[in-house]
Amino acid sequence: MNAKSNTAEQVIFDEIEAEIAELEEDFGSLGLDDDDGEVSSSELDELDAALAGTEFVAEAAESSDMDEISILQIADGIMPGSGGEEGIFSGLGGFVKKTVGWVSRRVKNQAKSLINKLLKLVRRASKYRSCAPKVALAVGAYKVGKYGTALKLGWSAYRCIRSKS
Repeated sequence: MNAKSNTAEQVIFDEIEAEIAELEEDFGSLGLDDDDGEVSSSELDELDAALAGTEFVAEAAESSDMDEISILQIADGIMPGSGGEEGIFSGLGGFVKKTVGWVSRRVKNQAKSLINKLLKLVRRASKYRSCAPKVALAVGAYKVGKYGTALKLGWSAYRCIRSKS
């Protein structure tokens, strides 16, 4: 019975990895393995204090990636220069709106699929229950329409589950 359970879990793991690989094939790296946002911004406070009043401040601002946008940010409804405001797509042309909508729906569907699979794993085996809070964070992000964030948090929960298998 245990071998059958492990095989079923492996099938789910393989499906998750294949879906994420397909999404990354279409859009490039999604940054899912980047920092999970669990690190506070205070870790950079010492660096910012050291840079204050130096010529490095201007260079750091020029080389910033703030003007680049990720697929996950698009799915969350955030564009560079918007100050993190949502609903900024209202002034865009029809083609751009359709493209943004398509990307958002694609990430939304992937996040939903990932969360459903994670829920199966967490509910099926007690060894994964310690990862339930991470799954709950992904569900919470999904509920408020932050589909890119939900996908990233779901991937973090997936890595937690994989570490326990």
